[in-house]
Amino acid sequence: MGRHPHPYGGRAGREDRCAGHRLHGHALFQAEAEEPVEPTTQETPAARRCVFFDVDGTLIDALDNQRRVWAAWAVRFGLDPDEVYRVALRTRPVETFALVAPDRDPRACLAALHELEDEDVRSGVYTAFDGASALLHALPPGSWALVTSNYAHRVRGRFARTGLPVPEVIVDAAAVEQGKPSPGPYLLAAERVDATPGHPGLCHRREVDLTARTQPA
Repeated sequence: MGRHPHPYGGRAGREDRCAGHRLHGHALFQAEAEEPVEPTTQETPAARRCVFFDVDGTLIDALDNQRRVWAAWAVRFGLDPDEVYRVALRTRPVETFALVAPDRDPRACLAALHELEDEDVRSGVYTAFDGASALLHALPPGSWALVTSNYAHRVRGRFARTGLPVPEVIVDAAAVEQGKPSPGPYLLAAERVDATPGHPGLCHRREVDLTARTQPA
C-alpha cells in the first residue's frame, strides 16, 4: 500500500518494517522491560520486548476521515478545501492555521478542528488495517502501548468502532510538551510500561506483512 499522510496534519506516514508485520505509517519504538524470574543462580532479570504503535495510518485507516474533517474545517472558515488539505498534509495544525488563515485566531481554529474531529469519532466510518486486530490481540498484555499525536479519548473511540483492543498505556498529545518526532513520547511510554529503551534500529521503513506472525504456520 502507498504512503499515507498523517491523519490530521504533519509528516506523511510511511510503511514500516517491524518484526515481520505490515505497519502503515510511522513505526514505533521498541523497548525492553524487565520481568521477574524465579530465584536461580542467575540474578539478572529476563527481558521481554515491548512495542509502541502509532495509530492513524498505522493501525487504523483514517485517510478519508482526515479529508472530511479538513474539508469541513475549510468550509467553516471560507477557505478552499483542496488547498487547506494540501497544506495540512505537511504541517502541524497550528502551522496550517498560520499559513491558510493567518488573520484568524489560532485558538478558534484549533477549537473548531477539535470539534470536528470529535464529531467524526462519533459518526465517521473507520477501518482497521488487515491483520491489525489479530496482531494486537496476539500480543501479551502490558507488552505494547500506543504513542499518538492525537488524543486518548479519540483513540479509544476509534478502537471501539473497529474492535481493536485498547492497551493499558496510551501516550497522547496531552501527555507531552513536544510531540513526535521528538523521542519524548516514546520515552514516556517506556517509563509507563516500566521498560528500558532498546533496539532502536529494529523497525525499518519498508512494507512488510502484518499478518505474517498472526496466521498459523
